[in-house]
Amino acid sequence: MNRRVQEFLVQAGASERNSLEQSRSQYMSILANAKEQQQKQRPDKVAGTEKTLKEYIKDGCAAVTETAYEYTQMLDVMVGQAPEYVALAYGAIKIILVVQINYTELKLKVREYMDQIKGKFDIIDHLTAYIPTVHLVKAISQAYTLFSRFLAKAVKYYTQSRLSKCILAS
Repeated sequence: MNRRVQEFLVQAGASERNSLEQSRSQYMSILANAKEQQQKQRPDKVAGTEKTLKEYIKDGCAAVTETAYEYTQMLDVMVGQAPEYVALAYGAIKIILVVQINYTELKLKVREYMDQIKGKFDIIDHLTAYIPTVHLVKAISQAYTLFSRFLAKAVKYYTQSRLSKCILAS
C-alpha cells in the first residue's frame, strides 16, 4: 500500500476509511469486469492455432512494410518513363513507412514519458505532507482519477486503432 494512503488512513476518520475501502472495492470490481470483457472481445488465441492474435498482427504489419519496400524498388525503375506518377505513388508509400517508423519511436519513448508524468505526480503527492487538507486530498485524488481515465481511454484507442490499421493494411 502506498505510504501516502497509509498516512491518510492514520489521520482519517471512520467514514473516510469506509469511503476509501468502498471506492477500492468498486475499483477492483470494475477492473475485473474490464478484464472479463476484454477476454470476451479479444481472446489471446485465434481459434484452432497456436499463434496469438498479437503475432498475427505483427506478421501482417511486417508483410505490409515488405510489400511497400518491393514497390519502391519497382518505382525506381519507372522513374525515367513517368516521373509524375512515380512521385505520387512514392509519396504515398513514404507516408506509410514514416508512420510505421514514428509508431516505433513513440513506443520506445512511452516509458520515458510515463516516468516524467510519474515525477510530476510525486511532486503533487508531497503536497499532502505539507498541507494536509481534505480539499487538497480530494483535488489530488480527482487528478489521479482523471489521469486513470485518460490512460484507460488511451489504451482502448491505441489497441483499437492499431488493430484496425494493421487489419486494413493487410
